[in-house]
Amino acid sequence: MSICIDARMLHSAGIGTYLKNIIPRLQKAFKITVFLKKEDSRTIPYSTKIIEKHFNASIYSIKEQIFFFSKVPQCDIFFSPHFNVPFLPVRAKKKVVTIHDVYHLAHLNTLSFQEKLYAQLMYKRAAHSSDQVITDSVFSLKELLKYTKVPKKKVTVISCAVDVDLFKPATDILLKQVIQGYKIDFPFFLYVGNQKPHKNLKNLILAFQKQDLDHHLVILGNKKNLKNAFSCETVIQDKFKHKIHVIEGVKDHELPVFYQLATALVFPSFYEGFGLPVLEAMAVGCPVIASKAASIPEVGGEAAMYFDPHDPNELSTKLKILSFNKDLQKNLIDKGKKQIQNFSWEKAAKEHIKLFEGLLS
Repeated sequence: MSICIDARMLHSAGIGTYLKNIIPRLQKAFKITVFLKKEDSRTIPYSTKIIEKHFNASIYSIKEQIFFFSKVPQCDIFFSPHFNVPFLPVRAKKKVVTIHDVYHLAHLNTLSFQEKLYAQLMYKRAAHSSDQVITDSVFSLKELLKYTKVPKKKVTVISCAVDVDLFKPATDILLKQVIQGYKIDFPFFLYVGNQKPHKNLKNLILAFQKQDLDHHLVILGNKKNLKNAFSCETVIQDKFKHKIHVIEGVKDHELPVFYQLATALVFPSFYEGFGLPVLEAMAVGCPVIASKAASIPEVGGEAAMYFDPHDPNELSTKLKILSFNKDLQKNLIDKGKKQIQNFSWEKAAKEHIKLFEGLLS
């Protein structure tokens, strides 16, 4: 059985993690062809029999829609990990798309006129033209049904997971390298993710500043983007500027160290299709304070401390409570270790294989 996969987002956050963990686990069941950007050649982990082809058109571009479909070889299944599926028909018996969330449809007011048209067209086209749609959570399933009107029987929920071989306590040598290399100040709360408006960084910063704790706030992201994230930079008070640190360029193998060293991961999003950082933190043994919104309670279960993402005062109180309560920290760490056992990339891959094989039976 042959499967062709659009893997051009292999090194994107979120979708890249999904591809890196799913593709290698499919190669025992299928003859796989992947499309990559030329610069990403031979970067799929543990790949041995995977055929690579290159296509360098930008994601969401006109070139992508005009030329990509003709590059896809004849295959049993064409699998796209994102809603930017080819508009024109590919040479595949069946098509499967993973739509991780429908953020753009749920927040049309944040888009330009052109972006609105593209989102409405592409999401609905992806959902209705594919033989099956995969999504990450029950929350995203409900959102898909609401905004695309795709039949429920066409949608399968397959949860993401965490790579426990990567997200585990670090060696003393790596700990020392990261602490010294990034000049980390202790103690600190940690934020991991991009700085788009729905990530709610503004309220995180406001909450952090309401409690004059001895903690720092470490934001792993992009300094330039922080300036554009709903004016986040403008809400930083002068007396807190030395306590709020944006760190860029953290490598994959260094990320678990930040979780390990943090007092807690703070995950304040208004909207998430899944929320990988929640599981990543739990896997390393980092307590999680998360918003009670979207899919996040599905992922965190009873192993996180929740707050209303619209209420900086509530988050501020939770930060203070957790920072002083060592027993609560330990309790969340213990619950987190149990919670991550509900998620497995091996299980996710088996569910993908079952779905693909079922389409062709």
